[in-house]
Amino acid sequence: MGVPEAGQLVTAVRRGDVELVRQLLEGGTDPDTLDETEGVPVLCSPSVPSTGSTRGTRGC
Repeated sequence: MGVPEAGQLVTAVRRGDVELVRQLLEGGTDPDTLDETEGVPVLCSPSVPSTGSTRGTRGC
């Protein structure tokens, strides 16, 4: 996937928009997209809202 999808993933993760994150990942957006402000993959970023669940944790 390209940069626009990556930017959408970062934005969706920061907003806590689980459904959009799911759609983007199912559509092929790279789950290892970097969060440029944190320098880590966006799904491991400290800016990700906590759901209290560890299900699906990628070992970040």
